[in-house]
Amino acid sequence: MSATRALEVMAAWRAAADELGLEIVSRRAGYGEPTLRGEFGPGTIRITRRCDTSACRVRFRARYDVGAPRLRAVAAGTRRRFRSPIVFDDDRFDGIVDVTGPDPAAIQAFLTPDRRAALSRLLFRFPTTVVRHHRLDLESHDISTTPARLLERGRAILTLVERLGPGG
Repeated sequence: MSATRALEVMAAWRAAADELGLEIVSRRAGYGEPTLRGEFGPGTIRITRRCDTSACRVRFRARYDVGAPRLRAVAAGTRRRFRSPIVFDDDRFDGIVDVTGPDPAAIQAFLTPDRRAALSRLLFRFPTTVVRHHRLDLESHDISTTPARLLERGRAILTLVERLGPGG
């Protein structure tokens, strides 16, 4: 990465860290790819950037404990299904989100209309996201020099986890 590009990336990541209330760290005393991390309500969030010879990717990972039953949610039609998705009798949600898990009744009770709306908004906007009962993963092509894109994804994740929490 050129020195100019490295400065652009670090400036964007510092702006995102400040706005989201996260700390910026890197693997080697200020060098290497940036990482943002921090704590929020029920968990932690970590945003990393990794590059190989062909491309760079940005990964957002949130870990949380919201008391959810074991589940996995992805954008409808994006993953091979080993189990049939749970049907919620909510055509809009069922058309956007595939949810699987070992206890459909508990998952249906947990995913209230407000939680389903927040989950469908996130998966509609960012279809590469995988939401589990304890973790959320979102991976994007390189958006490292665009603070607005880092913030958009970071805020969307924090909003969803807030909705999944108690009273959501």
